[in-house]
Amino acid sequence: MRSVNEVEVLARKAALGAGFPSAQADSFGRAAAHHLALEGDPEALTRALDAEGGPILRLHLLPEDIRRALPLAGPDMVLSLQPGDAALAPAYARICGHAIAGCHVVEEDGIPRLHLSIAPDAPASSLPARLTLQGECYDALAALAARTLVPASDASRSGAGAGDIDND
Repeated sequence: MRSVNEVEVLARKAALGAGFPSAQADSFGRAAAHHLALEGDPEALTRALDAEGGPILRLHLLPEDIRRALPLAGPDMVLSLQPGDAALAPAYARICGHAIAGCHVVEEDGIPRLHLSIAPDAPASSLPARLTLQGECYDALAALAARTLVPASDASRSGAGAGDIDND
């Protein structure tokens, strides 16, 4: 069991370690917490981190697409997805800032489609305080997150902390 904040930060750092831009890494971190809260497959997170040009880059735009479509489409909408995005799309939909009354992915004519029902005036759904992050998934995320750390050396330690004249 891990706190929601710990899961979000770990997933964000893992995405940064995998080479994704900061904004997409931030969205991935928030969506990862929702994905685990929805009892989604943890391997979907690690698969997304391995996919260059995959769901982390594409689904980052989904919450904004939902916000833009809401005034035009109303609370019930269907959005087309790219192949490979179906596993994480419901989690990314939940970071749009609106309460999701219903959300599921259906494959129609070989194209995955996200069916959403939004309650625009209701508060956005909250996450539980703690989430289960299985050992293998945690290890994979931690290994990628470790790429963002500066290796320990004398040079990396110099200048850290207060100087002699800075102590009050």
